[in-house]
Amino acid sequence: MNNYLMLLYIKALLPWGPKPSYPASANHYGLVIYDNGGFMRGCSPGAIRSSGPTGDPNISMIFQWDQDDSFGDWYGGHEMGHTLGRPHAPFCKAKGTAAYPYPNGKISPTEVGSVALYGFDIETKAIYPPTWTDVMSYCDYEWLSDFTYEALMDYLQNNPVTQAASPPSQETRQESAAPAQTQPAQALLVSGIIDASGDGSKLNPAWTFPVFTAPPRPEPGPYVLSLRGPRGELARYAFQPESLHFGPDPFGPPGEDDTPDLAIFSVVIPYPTGANRIDILAPDGSLVLSNQVGSHPPTITLLSPNGGETISGDSLTVSWTASDPDGDPLSYMVDYSPDGGFTWDTVAAFLTDTQVTIPTENLPSGENARIRVWATDGIHTASDTSDAAFTVPNHTPTVEVIAPDAGTLFTPHQTITLKADAYDVESGSDIDAIVRWTSDQEGFLGYGRELPVTLTRPGQHHITVEVDDGMGGVATDSIVLTVLEAPLAPPDVFLPMLLR
Repeated sequence: MNNYLMLLYIKALLPWGPKPSYPASANHYGLVIYDNGGFMRGCSPGAIRSSGPTGDPNISMIFQWDQDDSFGDWYGGHEMGHTLGRPHAPFCKAKGTAAYPYPNGKISPTEVGSVALYGFDIETKAIYPPTWTDVMSYCDYEWLSDFTYEALMDYLQNNPVTQAASPPSQETRQESAAPAQTQPAQALLVSGIIDASGDGSKLNPAWTFPVFTAPPRPEPGPYVLSLRGPRGELARYAFQPESLHFGPDPFGPPGEDDTPDLAIFSVVIPYPTGANRIDILAPDGSLVLSNQVGSHPPTITLLSPNGGETISGDSLTVSWTASDPDGDPLSYMVDYSPDGGFTWDTVAAFLTDTQVTIPTENLPSGENARIRVWATDGIHTASDTSDAAFTVPNHTPTVEVIAPDAGTLFTPHQTITLKADAYDVESGSDIDAIVRWTSDQEGFLGYGRELPVTLTRPGQHHITVEVDDGMGGVATDSIVLTVLEAPLAPPDVFLPMLLR
């Protein structure tokens, strides 16, 4: 999972023309459902991407201290905390050397008194006692301490996410269609895992990509990546792997620290012509990983969708043919563009079959859609793109009011926070601009998935939230709230007094 997320991140950084629809500085988090099969322990290299499990603790019979229907919320918060610069709070078998200010990983410096700190869920109104523990530990009964909250806020303020590129105008597209004046060079993406204490090291299939500017040298470190050809070494680069931070393991041995000593690396370097072998060398010069391929690149041809289709149903099947003159095993990757190739998103990677089925709910609509498929033999890479545009129809958005509860009573002018769970694949993170709230008594209330309002007219209010994507897709939901009559002022009371 992290290898896939790292591929998304690296492709967003590469200055090679068409860009992903997400900003290069965006963090990525992958969720894997645990259904009593294999448990995927969460992990993060500490920046940009992480992944972890999710599931119902009442069904999976793990993390049963969690009383709602998912442990993916706090587990995801733990892993995303690593991507935002937070180390472990070193309690309950969690590795870490960072100073945590409160005893035993608790969210409060004390359990009683005026300085005791409590957790408060603004949605359910639940209150969590000072004995609960910080989300960056491995302990049960987790919440967010003020120590972790303030550190996360500092990180977010100092590392803002940039905006993704907007699709170009028709004039810009026509200008960009002119032949390029500079021939692109080739960059090589090499990634894998290093197991310093076992046999879990792995070298992923490498990919070459066209770039118009040379990638920067990797951050130097004790490990070495050596590129070799038939006549010997062509280039070498020192690099620094990133240690993986793991989440809690409900199946680990009690009382023991069973966290594996793993590090992940992703290195983008110029590809020297003729290189057909990758060696990863340890700090002592010993060989950790190696992959050698033939001298010839593979070929790949996209079969479907190749232009003219209108996609219907819940899935899109992409198929292709590929071969390698040297007989090397091939790995494949699939990109999707809704806008004629201005933006590309990777929708499948590290495939070994020549066909993949992609849920259409993950594909933004477009009348100028394209698919691009890639094949690599482990170093050399080839690609093919749809010969013409195909159409992915618009998706209807979804919306559901999640707060306040229907039937809740309010007083006039009391602040009410309206909340909705809304999603539209075409709008993405800009969906707040099309989430519209109205009251049948007071009319238009405002926009956004979360909206504080005050209702002044007593009686029942039918509150409606609507999401209109502007392309024919409309979704609504509603609740009924009651505003009470304003209480009457108490009457004057005469209290005679007797003096003695």
